Amino acid sequence: MKIKKILKWFLIVILSILIVLSVGLNILIVKKAFSSIKMFVGPRPAGNVTRINTMNGVKDSLRLLQP
Repeated sequence: MKIKKILKWFLIVILSILIVLSVGLNILIVKKAFSSIKMFVGPRPAGNVTRINTMNGVKDSLRLLQP
């Protein structure tokens, strides 16, 4: 009985590790795909750049506000 219990827990642990690894790999693959799509599309339109700049400005002002 004890051996079966240990084997069951072992299987559960291995399965959970595999699930975590597969999810992590999927996230990495998706990130790489998005970056390659961005490179393929080429330079972004000016509106996007201004939005990024305003976000950076907001972040900097928030950083200055912090004591």
